[in-house]
Amino acid sequence: MSTLQTDFSNHILADGRYTVSDRLGTGSMGHVFRAFDTRLATEVVIKVPTDKRLNDPEFHERFLQESRLLTQLNHPRIVKILDVGEHDGVPYFVMPFIDGGNLLDRLRKDEGEQRKLSPKSIAGWLRGIAEALDSMHKKGFIHRDVKPANILFDAHDHAYLADFGLSKLLEDNDAANNGLTAANAVVGTPNYVAPELVLARKDYDGKVDQYSLAVTVYEALSGRPPFEGGSPAATMVNQTTKHPKPLNEVSDEVSEGLASAVRMAMSKRPWRRYDSCTAFADAVIACMNDDVELSDSSRSSSTGYSTVIEKKPDYVVAGVSKGKDGKIDCPGCGEQLVLKAKYAGQRGACVHCGGKLLISPGLNELKLLKPVELADSDVAQRETLSSASSTCEIILGNEHLGVRFSSRRGMWLTIAGAILLLVLAALIGRVTAGW
Repeated sequence: MSTLQTDFSNHILADGRYTVSDRLGTGSMGHVFRAFDTRLATEVVIKVPTDKRLNDPEFHERFLQESRLLTQLNHPRIVKILDVGEHDGVPYFVMPFIDGGNLLDRLRKDEGEQRKLSPKSIAGWLRGIAEALDSMHKKGFIHRDVKPANILFDAHDHAYLADFGLSKLLEDNDAANNGLTAANAVVGTPNYVAPELVLARKDYDGKVDQYSLAVTVYEALSGRPPFEGGSPAATMVNQTTKHPKPLNEVSDEVSEGLASAVRMAMSKRPWRRYDSCTAFADAVIACMNDDVELSDSSRSSSTGYSTVIEKKPDYVVAGVSKGKDGKIDCPGCGEQLVLKAKYAGQRGACVHCGGKLLISPGLNELKLLKPVELADSDVAQRETLSSASSTCEIILGNEHLGVRFSSRRGMWLTIAGAILLLVLAALIGRVTAGW
């Protein structure tokens, strides 16, 4: 049993630099204390392992891993590490004090019950957190504990991603980091953990964070976690089997399109989720805009073009790309498309990848549309694609002699035509010489 003192309340650390006041709470790896940095004359937060954690002989290194991780994750929406130290044999690190509370605080009523947030209220923080997660993923790290308590706000309402105690380096093949902790417990918080982590799969990637972010959005908009069961074990079973009600059925403020975007990011199958957390955030935010309302009617909007979906929506916005002068890269494959004025406000398909696209009225934006996941089955997916395959009237590509081709095929057609002309010219030359 450890005899180390982990309660740093009223302690003075680092030769008088940090004066610790009170404990703010306990995270996934340890206690969090408020302190004053006398050198920088500002309030800070000091994180210290719990007694239970210190009893694990391998924990000291894992705790230091978090501090090393934070130094590598340089992003404006990720809480930075300011200092690392050790006090009476107990490791700690120092972070900025962010005084605006967390998302969990905003979801709680005074009586302890949860409240619903409006869709517009999540737009202010969702993309920043999504970008922070994607930044982690590009550097080879996964957070694995995205939840309301780990989304912090400052006095200016800027959001920050915090608590990296369960983060994993993708290249790390250590058995203790393959989806289970050293104590053989599932990594993550039951209400938010992705199915592939519950099932201890080794081939997971950053889409586990997208799943947790989508669950967080669902909870924020509905007022309750979508998979919560009677016990942590029951909750984790729900993560692998349960399909919660669509958000628009539990909140009148949520459109069918927004509900479909969240459902896609919460798919049990990782490959059906968005390509990135930012793509998910963009889809959610796009569904809040008047020009991408996925409603149950086919009436025209005030911008003068029809809504994307007729009756019940078959599509959800899966990606957005912007351009100018009618030249925009396809959000599905990245190939450049040239849009004509007559295409404004219509739907089309990319000739390169076949992706279904919505063209903005100003010819400055393309939205990639993907089928709504009606059920987690290949049959349902194929039926949705089949039923929607006839809805795109425009094939976006280059025209040659009245026939539309992709840029690449058009190039080869031009080359082939030039070669054919050269061959014909050579043949004509031989015939002429024979005369």
